[in-house]
Amino acid sequence: MDSEIQYVLGLKAVRERAHRVLQLAEENRLNHFQYHPDRLRDAVQYVISIIKTSTISSRPMVAGNTLISGGVKQPEDLLKQWKSNGADELEQTRSLLDLFFVSVLLDAGAGDKYVPLKWARLALCT
Repeated sequence: MDSEIQYVLGLKAVRERAHRVLQLAEENRLNHFQYHPDRLRDAVQYVISIIKTSTISSRPMVAGNTLISGGVKQPEDLLKQWKSNGADELEQTRSLLDLFFVSVLLDAGAGDKYVPLKWARLALCT
């Protein structure tokens, strides 16, 4: 696989781009959004409240369902792999959050044409 494609499919690219977007937001250089750091806690609380009040039946394509497909508990397998590769608990947590974040973004707008993502394609724990 081409190294550029491998990079784009990796979690490192997701983190780097997310940090770059945050940097641009902090510099007020986003075209379509405004960043309000004083409202971040409220935003986090809002997301938590949505998660707590939603049921699986009302959100059938949650990231956790994407990561557990075909009877394969992919997060558990990935954690074992990452641990055997020397990733500490903090890095394992970061990697899981990255995967869930990407999963939610990919699921957004999937509608009734949803197909579970094959996580094996991602270059994990770079």
